[in-house]
Amino acid sequence: MQPSDIRLAGEETPEALRAARDAAIQAAQVAMRDSTRLMRLLAILGEPIRLGELLDRALATLSELFSAEVVVLLDPAGNGHFRPAAAVGLPEDAISQAFVADEESPVAQVLRDSRVLAVEASDGVAIDAQLLEQGVQSSIWIPVKGSRSTRGVLILGRCRPQEFLQTDIGLLSAMGYRLGIALEQAQRRQQME
Repeated sequence: MQPSDIRLAGEETPEALRAARDAAIQAAQVAMRDSTRLMRLLAILGEPIRLGELLDRALATLSELFSAEVVVLLDPAGNGHFRPAAAVGLPEDAISQAFVADEESPVAQVLRDSRVLAVEASDGVAIDAQLLEQGVQSSIWIPVKGSRSTRGVLILGRCRPQEFLQTDIGLLSAMGYRLGIALEQAQRRQQME
């Protein structure tokens, strides 16, 4: 055995150092991407614009930033009807159709548990019929929380079997709360006008 073959405990090889550096660079890039996405969404949600324009812009931006072909906001007014209040990627006739809200549906689970629910078509969990008609294979259901309670559900769907990353889920969960507050503010402004 030669002296160069002997390594002290805790001494790292050049390969291990390169791998650690590459992992740190990748983590920094992901953090920058997430910060950029978050700032774009917060800028839209912070604007004092009419409710309809807020929904259109927010959902279109979510679709773009999270590569989702379908984005739907259900029941922001808390009126108990689970029809889309706004949507990207749904045909006009589908917007008037209610989503399934039985005990085991994703809508009911999200409202009951007030937690994000990721659903894959291959999981055996029933994806709503409207989403299946649009070819959605992977979806995430996010509670939209206002200042007092959960007031609706935000759905992002992908028409390919690509799961949402854990970092995406965390960001979208935070955005569900921020969206709920922005909706409340827009509705107050609308009532004052």
